[in-house]
Amino acid sequence: MVSGEAISDTIINSKQNLSELFEIGIDVRACKNSMNQREIQEDDLQNHVKVVPSGVVELAIKQRDGFGYIKP
Repeated sequence: MVSGEAISDTIINSKQNLSELFEIGIDVRACKNSMNQREIQEDDLQNHVKVVPSGVVELAIKQRDGFGYIKP
């Protein structure tokens, strides 16, 4: 889950190339609220990044399902 300022790391031509994550089966999800705040469109995102309406809600759902959340 990527939200807040880090959302800019999901766009095409970002310093962060997310392709290695996708190749090993990791899903990267971008918060639509964060995208809207920074005027980032879905077409601006790197291939395979999935958009969720709200990062907070997505995290709550994942935690309910047994996933852990680590914030650096």
